[in-house]
Amino acid sequence: MARFATTFPAPNQVLWKQSTGGTLAITVSGVAQRDQSIFNATQEIETAVTGISVQLGSAFPVEATVVDGRNQKSWSATLYAPAGVGQTISVTAAIMHTISDRRTGDLISSSTSTETETLLISVQEDSEAPKVELISGPVPLPGAVFGVGIGVKLSDSGSGLQSFAWSLDGSAFTPLAIGNEREFELTVQVPLASRTGAYEWIGRASDQVGYVTDLRLTLQDNSVPELEITYPQNNVKVPHDGRSGRIILKGTVKDPWSGVSRVEWSVDGGAFTPVLTGDGWANWTAPVVFGPNDAGRFHRVTVRAVDNLNLSIEKQLDLEVARPYQPREAKDLVSSRAYLQDLLEFSETHARTRPNDTALRPSDLNQTFYQPFDRLAEPLPITDLGNRPVNQVRLAIEVLRQYLRSVPSGLVAHWTFDEGSGPRAADATGNGHHGYVHNTSWTMGRTGGALQFDGVSSFVEVANPAALVHDSAQKESAKALSISVWIYPTGSGSGANGEGGILVNKEGEFEVARFSDGTIRWAFANVDPGWKWIDTTAIAPLNTWSHVAVTFDNGTVTTYLNGSPAHVYPGSGVISTVAPGISDLRLGARQHTSQHFHGLLEDVRIYRLAIDAAAVAALAGIVKLPALLAHWPCDELGGTVLGDITPNRSQGTLLDGATLSYVNGRQAVTFDGAQGRVEIPNTSFLEVGMQGADFSVAFWLYLREGATGKWRAIVHKGDQNTERTFALWMRPDDNRVHYRISTDEDWNEGGDSV
Repeated sequence: MARFATTFPAPNQVLWKQSTGGTLAITVSGVAQRDQSIFNATQEIETAVTGISVQLGSAFPVEATVVDGRNQKSWSATLYAPAGVGQTISVTAAIMHTISDRRTGDLISSSTSTETETLLISVQEDSEAPKVELISGPVPLPGAVFGVGIGVKLSDSGSGLQSFAWSLDGSAFTPLAIGNEREFELTVQVPLASRTGAYEWIGRASDQVGYVTDLRLTLQDNSVPELEITYPQNNVKVPHDGRSGRIILKGTVKDPWSGVSRVEWSVDGGAFTPVLTGDGWANWTAPVVFGPNDAGRFHRVTVRAVDNLNLSIEKQLDLEVARPYQPREAKDLVSSRAYLQDLLEFSETHARTRPNDTALRPSDLNQTFYQPFDRLAEPLPITDLGNRPVNQVRLAIEVLRQYLRSVPSGLVAHWTFDEGSGPRAADATGNGHHGYVHNTSWTMGRTGGALQFDGVSSFVEVANPAALVHDSAQKESAKALSISVWIYPTGSGSGANGEGGILVNKEGEFEVARFSDGTIRWAFANVDPGWKWIDTTAIAPLNTWSHVAVTFDNGTVTTYLNGSPAHVYPGSGVISTVAPGISDLRLGARQHTSQHFHGLLEDVRIYRLAIDAAAVAALAGIVKLPALLAHWPCDELGGTVLGDITPNRSQGTLLDGATLSYVNGRQAVTFDGAQGRVEIPNTSFLEVGMQGADFSVAFWLYLREGATGKWRAIVHKGDQNTERTFALWMRPDDNRVHYRISTDEDWNEGGDSV
């Protein structure tokens, strides 16, 4: 039966010491039995632990201090151990055995014995103090009592964490409970007396060997307020009556630390006008008024939020103030033509109170013109198209619909740089993709205005137009793209490793650049070649105007220089993105890295289609597109005359049931498939293809039902026996378009469409 036990250290326990040399003091401790006596009729047998010694390895034993307790004895002795593994501690107890006569008390006999217990320990050295890392905050905490939350991470790779406490401005340390892991995260909640004060905070961590690490923070408001402008959108047009224009800005502001002091606004860098607001989330409004001299141009409105420590943030908004409406002096003041002309001019200056890419709604026109537009939901008979006011309004709607219709071609954005001054480079397409200039200079270019880029910090920012987003949801529209730009380089650009300067870049999606050696290079985020520079070997020399065009057609990339093809890459895959988080469109630079163009840019165009070689040549000015001989838009509101809007005036006549009507949002001529037709008298303008000249015929077709049994004529010109003719038919059964052209070789040459 063991008469003693060691309680510390445990067998195979690892103990730690600082790596400062010397030894580790280890207090070996345990318990022992109290003296015990056994009685019989004549004798008393007593057993007692009289001493305990503790020995480390082969060192001299150390006598332990033994203290009697109520139930057992306790003992302890201090050893000094160096660093090392597998060190032996031996604990030996000396035991006295005596037998006495119970009647006389005389000692009959006595003897001694020993009991020994051994255990192994290891002593390792800790050379690093604990780490205290700030992982969040300080951030204000919600609640009636103001305070901040501080997230910290504690770690110790050696002996392990012992404790953590914090102090504010020299106060006593407040301990916090932590786990005994080597890593521990916790959030400290610190109450503060004032929102605008500055406080010194200390977080202190200690490890098992006594190393201490402090994290010191100054707790005060260092963050600007959170400011948002919720109305209106950028580039909104503000109505102006000739004396003033007014718009109400709306937004929110928040500063959870020191609180919001004020919100204020200014126009074009002028003095700020304060807006009353309160602390916390606040909805603010700012009535901005423009004077009589502000009409007809763009203005930049700056909104600034300031907190109680005078920290501020600014947000900017560009607004276009409309020209005042000024009716023309005219003899004709009452007819529908005069009415429509005035209505058109008024709508341009007053009705467009939303971004340019948003069409007017009937309710907008009702409120603007005070006319019963809602009564026009039901179509009026052609015979009723007189001068009644409601019909004049209907005519106005048709004019407005045509006038405000978005650009029908694939031209998404067009920057002419003809402004000559100001912060904005306008998008000439009407799609609203305006650019904002940074450190550029307005100058004269090849045929008009241009922008000069310094090769260091100049660029035009267009942000991320929705019409040019390429992601998994845009696969169909990402099959084709064209970029056209006139450049006049005067330097090599700022790109590292000879990468020159960007002409057009939408980060992570597509880019065109002139490298420092003069070569035009491009990159598209498709499958092949993927997002990397491709050298076209086409050279755009310094101090010379060059036209650069790059077209992307379902992976095939064609590069043109001055209107002529210079390089073709037969790639594959649609345009996607390799950097979803950075996708700004910039001219003269890029968002990801420094690659600034040095020189002049003019007439930058981006198409959502692959323009052909003839169109590129026309943009480069080396050829002219063929003259339009006839154009019938079919947009008449009634009658039997189909107007040709070219100067040739080859008018047509609707016969035998052919009518004008709306089909799927388009005004069109409708044929009954039996007798209806449009006849156009022959003129010299319509004698196309004579002497072998090229010609083109284009049309929109909406097929209500397939052609069966008979060939159906779409376009038919002349009689093959008397003149040069051509014709387009709908083949029966398979609805393919069939063409026939009479030539010098054969009066009936032709073929089928695919």
